[in-house]
Amino acid sequence: MPEWNVFLADWNQKKIVGFNIFRHANFMAECDEAFKKCHGDRTYFDQIVDRSLMYYYWCKCEWEILICDFPYSDNFKPNKVDVYEQVKLNWNKFIDYLWNYYQKEA
Repeated sequence: MPEWNVFLADWNQKKIVGFNIFRHANFMAECDEAFKKCHGDRTYFDQIVDRSLMYYYWCKCEWEILICDFPYSDNFKPNKVDVYEQVKLNWNKFIDYLWNYYQKEA
């Protein structure tokens, strides 16, 4: 299984933890299917993975965390950041990593 970690709030432990986005079984299955369907077309693969990532991780409160300054000041407005935004920060590296992972598996 590939590994790509993001920050996520763990409400049981009451702290921020790392979470491997590929532990979401449906997202992982759609990435597998995307590689099979793309027939070597990396642009098509990129588009399918982006849509899938957006579907599972974009704008849902359970996948969001707040980022604020430290020490906290009133001049800085905290921002909500979801898993989708975290992955998109390094999108090219993410797609390279995932593409290479599937190339090795094939």
